[in-house]
Parts: sequence; structure tokens; C-alpha cells
Amino acid sequence: MNKLLLIFLTILMASCSTVDINSPSQTTFIEGSTMSDIVDKYGPPFSVVDREPQVTMIYYIRKSKSSNMVWVPIVNLVAAGNSHRVERYELKFDSSDRLVNQTTESVKGFTSVYTMGQNEGMVGNGGMRDEIEFRNLGKFLAKRGIFFDQGLWKLQNVSNNYFQKYKD
Repeated sequence: MNKLLLIFLTILMASCSTVDINSPSQTTFIEGSTMSDIVDKYGPPFSVVDREPQVTMIYYIRKSKSSNMVWVPIVNLVAAGNSHRVERYELKFDSSDRLVNQTTESVKGFTSVYTMGQNEGMVGNGGMRDEIEFRNLGKFLAKRGIFFDQGLWKLQNVSNNYFQKYKD
């Protein structure tokens, strides 16, 4: 019976897919794309700054990998967690709402599942930001006829939380 359990656990651990958090994401923001095309494809940005004649949008892309220690009894109490790579994209649009320039920076880090705070996005209300900021973004995009799902915006907030945590 113990051998059968050991075989099952070995197969289970081997079948878990892994994510290479060291390589950049496959996200490609193509210059010349419209603001509407980008929001349709990637969801709403984290934030937007409208300074005539240019608009800047901030996007976050996060990759996570769970620690394999989660499967080891007792050890998982202190070693289980997630490794993250978070990329921050700053997209600049011209007056016709076309992407003209972008910059990227990334950070990596590890967070133990058992020490995560309520605002880190994995538990509780993590990822929720100021309602005023959400409404401002919504108004800005609505003026351009661009609408989005609020749940997608929360993902940007969670990724921003991790980026800020690992940045320092």
C-alpha cells in the first residue's frame, strides 16, 4: 500500500506543469496598434495618464510558479509559496490613440503562502484599489468608446502589488 501511495505521489508531482519565470512573457504590444485593440486583447490597464498630446498606459503581466515543497509534509508549512516574475509596461499613445512607444521593466521574487498579507492579491480583498481611480480609468476609456470587465482590472492591481513588493 505504501509503495502504491509513493508511486501515486511521484506521478502527481511529475505531472505538475512548470512555468519558467526567468524568461520574459510572450506579451507583444505592437506599435501602431490602437488603444481599443490593446484593451480588447489585454483587458484594462492598471492606470492611464492623459497629458495632451500623449496618453500613457501602465500594464502589468505576472507569471507565477508554485513551490514543489507544497507536496512535502511538514516542510510545506514554511517552504510553500510562489515565485513571481512581474513585468511593467509603459505604453505611450499619440493623439490618434495609436501606440508609438513602450518601455519595460521586470522584477522577480518569492512569497510564502503562509506569510502573505491581505493586500497581496492571493487572499482576502487583495488587489482592490481606490474606487476613484477605477472610476477615472472607466470614464477615460468610456469617452473613447472602450469598455471593460472590472474583474480583469483587479488582475492588474494584484500584479502591481507584487511589482511594488519586489521592486525594493
